[in-house]
Amino acid sequence: MTDLNLFDLNKPADLFQIIHEVYLEYIKTPTEKDFLFLALGLTHLREWIAEGDWKGIEYKKQSKLSLTDGEKFFEEIYHLNEFKVIQGLCNKGKHFITTPTGRASNTSQEIGHRAGIGKAGDRLDQKYFLIDGKDSRDYFIKLIGKYNQWFSRHGI
Repeated sequence: MTDLNLFDLNKPADLFQIIHEVYLEYIKTPTEKDFLFLALGLTHLREWIAEGDWKGIEYKKQSKLSLTDGEKFFEEIYHLNEFKVIQGLCNKGKHFITTPTGRASNTSQEIGHRAGIGKAGDRLDQKYFLIDGKDSRDYFIKLIGKYNQWFSRHGI
């Protein structure tokens, strides 16, 4: 694996560490800034791991070339519903898509601890960022768990 040479962000594990730190802040006090960073980071981290993109992986598959473990992971995480939802919101934010595309979910906010949404440890005045009525933290933690499995197997 080559170093990215982007300040102290040189390897996928470096980006994952920052994502994890931002998520720990987000679960207590969600902000739009952190939401966008998590959506962008969790979507693009798989490209850092694969050291490539969809086109390169498709080319290798069509050419009957072996995929690296990172490229296999790239495809594996894509099949998670949570990834597809977050990727849709990432693309909506990244490309300023204002019209429905069929992939971008609806977002909303709630303030105050809510049955069915709230979790142990939430404050009574907790702010919730919802995706199609579901706590965004549920989407993010599923992806963080998947990435954590990757890094646990491949050294972090």
